[in-house]
Amino acid sequence: MNRGRRRQAAIAILLLAGAAAFYLWGDKLPLSPCPFKLVTGYPCPGCGGSRAVTLLLHGHAREALLMNPLSVLVALFAAVSLCWIVIDVARGRSTYWNIYKIPWSRPAIIAAVVVLLLDWAWNIYKGL
Repeated sequence: MNRGRRRQAAIAILLLAGAAAFYLWGDKLPLSPCPFKLVTGYPCPGCGGSRAVTLLLHGHAREALLMNPLSVLVALFAAVSLCWIVIDVARGRSTYWNIYKIPWSRPAIIAAVVVLLLDWAWNIYKGL
């Protein structure tokens, strides 16, 4: 197995292990304080992300979206990435990494910043 396929297999295993850990112990993990919130008093865009992913993995999609919508999108992206990498490893290809070679357009960057700011505003609104 060449280095690229080993790297893909390792990433797939890590993503799968992370998902399994969140599924099994996500609601039992101690919550660490958010440094951003400790300094500013406001939640960061990622606050509530672990709880949202745990809710999603336990089939509570609505509650997960209400907890932290951006974390749900990131978790779905990770799931798609995991499947894609596993398929690449099985086929001996490396197509997944090609998406990182595509340059970001200005509208895509603006959309990503807007989504991040909306998620942050949602966390502040909820008083997380």
